[in-house]
Amino acid sequence: MKSAEIVREIIDSVNGDYAVRDIRTCCYWTAVSSRGCGLASTFIDSCPRHDGPAVSNTGKLMDKSAKILAELSLSDHLLEATIGMASLNSLIEIDESLCSKENAYDVIAPHSGGKNLVIVGHFPFASKLADVAGSLVILQKSKSESPTLDENEKRALEEADVAVITGTSLINHSLDQLLLHVNKKAVKIMVGPTTPMSPVFFDYGFEYLCGIKVVDEAVALKCISEGATFKEVKGVKMLTMKRDSQVKG
Repeated sequence: MKSAEIVREIIDSVNGDYAVRDIRTCCYWTAVSSRGCGLASTFIDSCPRHDGPAVSNTGKLMDKSAKILAELSLSDHLLEATIGMASLNSLIEIDESLCSKENAYDVIAPHSGGKNLVIVGHFPFASKLADVAGSLVILQKSKSESPTLDENEKRALEEADVAVITGTSLINHSLDQLLLHVNKKAVKIMVGPTTPMSPVFFDYGFEYLCGIKVVDEAVALKCISEGATFKEVKGVKMLTMKRDSQVKG
């Protein structure tokens, strides 16, 4: 299974297309405004590109429609993929009737008691889960690091009962390797503001999506433009979508 297949299906599932109203590529977060406002964690290649600029066609990106811009999420160049993912998130109309307001910890903890928990990414709640899980392995790849897994990381994923995977794995395309090795019976949860809140993931074995919705675009853009880390970003709310959920409100 390739992350590109999932992203392509999400892009194709979006109804309609919209003009791009704004693009902000900031130090921690990138935002694209179209139908709504979408965020993605800003990833930058560790070495400058020798075959061209970090982002092609800068100064002309807002001339593209949001759906065309979302195609950049498939790029092998991290900053392009970041902008593409933010654009894709700006297009997704989240069905809040299928969402709850649970935070990621409250979703993960009940599944992790006495179990093998693997977390891919850096999350502030990880240390609290160490007191709940039978075992906890945290895989924290840097933003520019190769998605290649070593043997210990592969073994941890193969033995996982619960796998928590950062949404940024779609930007650096590390999701390919993670899904190749993760235990097929593990409860799979995608977490983080970059996560596209699309039910397409449920067709690929994910049980939960823990992401966000921007509810006050002006406030959120002001925060990220001033260098806010996610915990400092206002104008967003956390949402959780469960496979086959009947949650209302």
